[in-house]
Amino acid sequence: MLVVVGVLVWDSGGVERRSAPVRSVGQRVSAYRRRRGLSQAALAGLVGRSESWLSQVERGIRSVDRLSVLLDLAQVLRVDIVDLTGRSWSYAPNGGGISDGMSQIRKVFTRYDHLLGVRAGGGPSLPDLRGRVSRVHRAYQAARYDEAIALMPDLLVGV
Repeated sequence: MLVVVGVLVWDSGGVERRSAPVRSVGQRVSAYRRRRGLSQAALAGLVGRSESWLSQVERGIRSVDRLSVLLDLAQVLRVDIVDLTGRSWSYAPNGGGISDGMSQIRKVFTRYDHLLGVRAGGGPSLPDLRGRVSRVHRAYQAARYDEAIALMPDLLVGV
């Protein structure tokens, strides 16, 4: 029997072998769930989700875009979040990419040039504005929050 987890494979004798990497979060969740001997229904119940939701995550139809859900999955599967996402992460309320983007958004909202009679310039055309809003919305819906936040200052300045 082989157990695939990340880029490592262990055979029934406990010998480690290299394998192709498991790429998506769903594939990683599936591999760790199987390693723990849990059914989809059991894991879904332990994290407060439906079996259908977990099946969609494992098949790549749905993404896990909440940190709380990732934390629950990692705790039940007894792994680090890094093992599930395949990349390091840190909660950085006062630093990091998202916070840097947020500081740009704060600058837009706290500017006072309108008090000095300075106009921000002509707004974008309606089709351009729709395109910008659509790009931000797609990034947000795909849980690419750093990208959505980076697009926001230009969108807000033009309005």
